[in-house]
Amino acid sequence: MNFEDFNLHWTSGFHYDMPLKRDAFGPLSDGLAKPWINILTGIRRTGKTTLMKQLIDSLVSSGVDPYDILYFSFDEESTDVRSVMQDFEHKIGKRFALTDRRYYIFLDEVQKVKDWSEQVKIYYDMHKNLKFVVSGSASLLIRKGSRESLAGRTMDIVLPPLGFREYLRFKGLEPMADAQSMHESDLGREFEAYLYRQFIELVNEDLSVVKNYSRSIIEKSIYVDLPKMYPLSDPEGLMSIVKLVSSTPGMLLDYTTVGSHIGKNRNTVSDYVRYLTESYLLKLGYNYSKSMAKTEKKLRRAYLATPTFADMYRPDSVTPISRLVEWSFFMSPDVSYFWRTPQKDEVDLVVTGPYLDQPPLPVEVKYVEDVTSSDLKGLRKFMRSFGVKDGVLITKHTEGTLAVDEGKIRQIPAWKAALDPGLLHREKDH
Repeated sequence: MNFEDFNLHWTSGFHYDMPLKRDAFGPLSDGLAKPWINILTGIRRTGKTTLMKQLIDSLVSSGVDPYDILYFSFDEESTDVRSVMQDFEHKIGKRFALTDRRYYIFLDEVQKVKDWSEQVKIYYDMHKNLKFVVSGSASLLIRKGSRESLAGRTMDIVLPPLGFREYLRFKGLEPMADAQSMHESDLGREFEAYLYRQFIELVNEDLSVVKNYSRSIIEKSIYVDLPKMYPLSDPEGLMSIVKLVSSTPGMLLDYTTVGSHIGKNRNTVSDYVRYLTESYLLKLGYNYSKSMAKTEKKLRRAYLATPTFADMYRPDSVTPISRLVEWSFFMSPDVSYFWRTPQKDEVDLVVTGPYLDQPPLPVEVKYVEDVTSSDLKGLRKFMRSFGVKDGVLITKHTEGTLAVDEGKIRQIPAWKAALDPGLLHREKDH
């Protein structure tokens, strides 16, 4: 196979010249010195391949021989891991087992290879001088492989769409984030633009480009990628669910009702939702309860992977920006819950620790010019119901702390909370 097409860094003096880096670059770079297999996953167009090439640049700049680094994309050529490794040994004229040189192996879109994990495991176990970095867009196949064959051998990183600071970085505006008091109005405006532009290639584009770009990601995933990975005879059913959730972000997902809407039975809808979540296209939110059994029985909220996907199939409709803000914060890896009672008491987000027996933090989004006492009702009811003393209200402009009978409610402008996700955690004195 023609490795030169994939490995331009083998050319003397060549650099991939991609200076702007996503936040995941640091952990991935640190992981290059560790023995485990680095696994990088995420939906299309989040920058996985770019990160790999930036890591290669970093290795070469640190003095690693370019010929000790192999990059191969299974998205471009159909073969298997074993053939790639054998051809690489032939190319460099050395057997891995007969040298103590360290080799860095970057395998892109590896989920397209049948039994990829077993093949990587063989080389990993036999040759301690090999460092693997693999990427893929399908969480099920990647995670299934790592659980079954590579248990205890991997470090997994999921690459989501851009965070707000990353958006500013790629737009050339990151210095504003480090001088917030001087740029509050600008940061507020950029935050609203960011909600629609959470992919690197969109940061300077208008909304018509955003919608076409979003549709291209969704359609390639549903009509090309997913039918290759799942027993899926009707991609249109998947697309119907995507359109439904795109137009109604945060909808309560009743499988029977959705099934009647798209002409499928409840079990098929359940399978389709699983395919979408395992491919990072859909995230489910769970109705918070101290009892995991009760939580599992309640209806779930559904959001697509990013508010960038809003209205992509509704050219004449616009999702309210307050709903986009809620959607954006719900995509945080620390958020999996909302709260809603039969009496319609409600909190948009519930931030928890890794276990439900840890104190929850209720978070309500009120992206309005002026906050009123009625905007606090859900938070206060949650605080009383669960005996917690701290709540958060995400606002448009208002900042400060409100003392209430139940404890205190921190008011945080949305742009500030997006820049510092740590603000959406319980304060240390609680």
